[in-house]
This record gives sequence, structure tokens and C-alpha cells, in this order.
Amino acid sequence: MIRLEANQSFMKEANRFIRKKDEAGFLKMEFGTSELWKQLNTPDYLGRVGFASYAFSNNSTSIRRIKQRIQQLELLESRPASEVPFPGGMVKENKEAGRVQFLFDEKPSEQIRKILKGNAFRWSPKEEAWQRHLNANGIFAAKAVLKKLLDTQPGC
Repeated sequence: MIRLEANQSFMKEANRFIRKKDEAGFLKMEFGTSELWKQLNTPDYLGRVGFASYAFSNNSTSIRRIKQRIQQLELLESRPASEVPFPGGMVKENKEAGRVQFLFDEKPSEQIRKILKGNAFRWSPKEEAWQRHLNANGIFAAKAVLKKLLDTQPGC
């Protein structure tokens, strides 16, 4: 992300020098070369010079997306790991594996497997659990599956 922010600053500064037609100032920049100066001062098919506005937009969007992803990961990391028992098994947030897991005492019925598959949970022979990624969608899906499982269990 630091590289993206540095790239954004470089593009802004480079366009500033291009507007001023200050090649000497541009060449003093860390990544400013005479080859890049020529390339940026060659008009495109619409007659524009410098870095295009879409380059700024795309880079800015990437910066914002990465910051949001970091924030989401920090939120998930700060959550306490939880284990919720239900008749016949338990739901577990496995932070080490990065998964939301359904662990059953015995092989679940076809109906329960259908519910799990319908909510994007997949069987992991290695973990011996039905699981999906530990993220906001995974937690939401686990709650939905748990609700359905409790509704289908007799006497609950």
C-alpha cells in the first residue's frame, strides 16, 4: 500500500511539472527519467499529456480497497474466537486456519449436508469439518446454517 501511495504522489507531482513544462524539476524526482518525460509529454489519441485521470482513479481505488481490507482483517482478528455447541456438534471460528467450521459428532444427514452446501460450506477431510473462509460472509452464513439446523432438530 505504501508503494501505491508513493505512486499516487509521484503521478501528481509529475503532472504538476508537466503542466509547468519543467523538465529539470521532473528529472530531479526519484523516478523521473528523460525517457519517461518524453513518454508523458507525447500526446495520446485525445491530445492529453501526463498521467491520465483514470490512472489516478484506479490507483486511488486500489488504495481505498486495501485500507478497507486491512480494517476488515483487524476487526476479525480482534473478535474473540467462539465455539457454539448445538445438538450433534459445534460451530467453531478457527482463526489459525482462517475458517468457520461445523464439526459434527457423526456424519450429518443428507438434508443437513444440503443446507451446508447451499451456504458454501465444503467438506475438508484434513480438518474433518465442513468449512468456509472466516470473514463477514462466512460468519453470516454460519449463523444462517445454525438457525436452520436448530429449526430442523426435533425437540429444540
